[in-house]
Amino acid sequence: MKLASIDIQSRPLRLVYLVKNQADILDAVKLYTHIWGGFANAIFPIPSDDEELKKLKFALSSINPDFIFSSRQLNENLIEEIKLFSRGCVYLNNDKISEFAQGGNYGSFINNFPNIINLLLDKYPAPLPESNIIFGELDGKYNFNIALQGGILNENYNRCLKEYFNSKVLTHPNNIEQLIKISFVLANTNQPLNLTRFGISKNEGTGHWYTYYRWIEYSSALYIFCEDDTHIKVACDYWNSCITGQANKLFLPKQDFLDHLNDVIDTCFEVMPFLDTISVTISLEKQEAINLAHNLQHILDKKCLRQSFYIRINYYSFGFNYVPLTIYCDQSIRMTQMVINNNCLLFSPPVPSIYGNQDYLFGYNAEIYLDSGKKLFIPSFQSSKLLEIFFSKSIYEIESYENNNINYKNSFLLKKNYIKRKKLGWKNLTGVTSIGQQCKIYLPSDEVIISRYLKEARFQLKINEHTRYAKGFIKRFGGVKKAAFIIDKRGADILSAFLKYKDKESLKYDDLIKYLGKYRHWELQSKSQKVKAREKCLNILSNLVEKALINRGYSANCPTCNLINFYSLQKVKEFNECQGCGESFLLPFNTHETITYQLNELALKLFKTGGLPILMSINILSQIEWSHYLQLGGELTKEGEQHNFAEVDLFWLTEHCLTIVECKSMYDNVDPENISDKTRKRINEACNQFETLIKEVAHLVDAKVVVLSIVTNIPDSKMIELLKINELVNIGQENNIKVHLILNWELYINGQNKVDLKTQRSHIMGQFFPDYYLMGELDTVKVEKISRENHKSPIIELDRIIDQSVLSKWREEIIKK
Repeated sequence: MKLASIDIQSRPLRLVYLVKNQADILDAVKLYTHIWGGFANAIFPIPSDDEELKKLKFALSSINPDFIFSSRQLNENLIEEIKLFSRGCVYLNNDKISEFAQGGNYGSFINNFPNIINLLLDKYPAPLPESNIIFGELDGKYNFNIALQGGILNENYNRCLKEYFNSKVLTHPNNIEQLIKISFVLANTNQPLNLTRFGISKNEGTGHWYTYYRWIEYSSALYIFCEDDTHIKVACDYWNSCITGQANKLFLPKQDFLDHLNDVIDTCFEVMPFLDTISVTISLEKQEAINLAHNLQHILDKKCLRQSFYIRINYYSFGFNYVPLTIYCDQSIRMTQMVINNNCLLFSPPVPSIYGNQDYLFGYNAEIYLDSGKKLFIPSFQSSKLLEIFFSKSIYEIESYENNNINYKNSFLLKKNYIKRKKLGWKNLTGVTSIGQQCKIYLPSDEVIISRYLKEARFQLKINEHTRYAKGFIKRFGGVKKAAFIIDKRGADILSAFLKYKDKESLKYDDLIKYLGKYRHWELQSKSQKVKAREKCLNILSNLVEKALINRGYSANCPTCNLINFYSLQKVKEFNECQGCGESFLLPFNTHETITYQLNELALKLFKTGGLPILMSINILSQIEWSHYLQLGGELTKEGEQHNFAEVDLFWLTEHCLTIVECKSMYDNVDPENISDKTRKRINEACNQFETLIKEVAHLVDAKVVVLSIVTNIPDSKMIELLKINELVNIGQENNIKVHLILNWELYINGQNKVDLKTQRSHIMGQFFPDYYLMGELDTVKVEKISRENHKSPIIELDRIIDQSVLSKWREEIIKK
């Protein structure tokens, strides 16, 4: 019986809203104010060029949204570029959003979403005398600022909060000082946007509402975002910078901020007396940003507020920065499910506790662990159609559709409840469902996954000789993981002795010890170290004999024809038949002194055909990242052609990228100064093959990493020199390909830097895999002020960002009477 373990967690829907101007932003905020989890959803500008599109795609890949919305019809090319990142791109006008915000059901698609008004009324069936909720009304100069800081309420929600939850309303600000006060009060009190953010709960002792605030680690920093009418990207950055929380974050008009720097600093220090860092995100030219930094420095110098102060001005290149905010409502649960016919796994995500019995759509994340211990992940296929089909139907059904040229679009994909079906994410299974819906996922084999991956690149794969024997070896020993770890580094050292003495049919134990002593440099060790090394060798040898990789027996001369034969312990008798002349003879009485070891036939063919470096590669790569798909390679043929285009020995697909591996087995004399011409020629041929993989094959199959894997008795330093690995790494850099070396069970990052897999795994992960796209740091001006004057620290609780007494005073000032 095959089982799978599922860690599953229900969550609000994940949405992205693409905007062109401030009006679009207000549409997005209005939608998000009225939907559970809305505050954690993203707002991005519609990209205007390829660089911005690249940034948007990077952000979408980190969010993995369920739906992408826009208030305007998007360009078809843009839709094509981003449709892989969600269930679909939906045009959503203001009228539809307004209908949804009313809290009723008007038959619109988004009315399947959980409206926050209905959830609140369901949770609190009776009015509350006090709820500790406040909100600002939009009726003046700073409407845009208040909307982004506190949300946009429709008439129903406004009336519901006032009459049902006894909420308080803030007066509208007339100047920037009042705006700052209202912003801090909104950010540090329950308000409509916060009600969408986490599970909504009530403190039974006080009856007050509360939500959870996410505080930044550095609690003495103030983050200021300055907008103007024509530049919406700063507004998007403000909304998306969830990691900074709300408590110490301001969204101010650009010109008001620049004109009233003194007032801004004074007001902020009143409520944040331990403030020692100011980060400003504002659209400026570089010199203007430098001037602003100096102006702030001058103001702080005059006030002598700190011995040290840090100023940072982000003046360009923003709009697509996003820090995801976790908004899970319920705890993750683990379930064990039986894998049914055709590798199908069925499960039902738990309904969020906040829903009660209301049948709204909700999202879920699921991490699936197979009985092998491997975590299932979903490869990044180029075709969204193929992705949906592949994991919605079995491989047999897919092939049937392909063989009969049936149009996927008109088949089983479009169903009445398609919107409730799952979507598959890169790092886990993520989906959208509702009460009573059962989710289904198929668990295809590694070979199926990678063959489909290659098929999309228009390649076919045919295994060759050494991969065929490696595959047989893996099958015999119960799978890739078991086979790879049977042949570890020390085991390979023992087996390599048989390749060194390949002219001999079998080896004595003393021959093995002598070889290992020289190969592993035992002669340089102390007596006790040599004893321990021999013990380890004996343990490994016993394990290899137990696994039948090595046979034990006797080597004996036939007295008739003098042929030396090997007689396995499993078959040896008092009288044995000579494999040459066929005569029977009695084993010599000194045979107990001549017990020998011999590779079994499969292992011998595997190693003779170069299969050892394939197993070595699997062993090393599996220690870097075990959640993966592995496929033994072979000859690559372009679709429609007969002759192979290239050879790849191993494909390794992880959550990060596709890696291709070229494996070589090279043995020569052990004199590093006298490498034979034949071996040098083989090394040059290997380098040429490797260069072809980097320059031509990698891009065609969308591989981001190429690895050269070699087993040899040539010293590592000499082998690296002969390979000219630096030249190969440079070729890789020119082609945006990471190049690494595996040599005798050691991993060399970038071909030179030897790393320890046991102690440096996290470091290796960052070095081994490429960075597809890093958002990078904003164009920034940084200033650190060091004051020589003494200062007096204000008396306040050190574990609080905000002075609560000041906040309470401001609250009383600005609440509408």
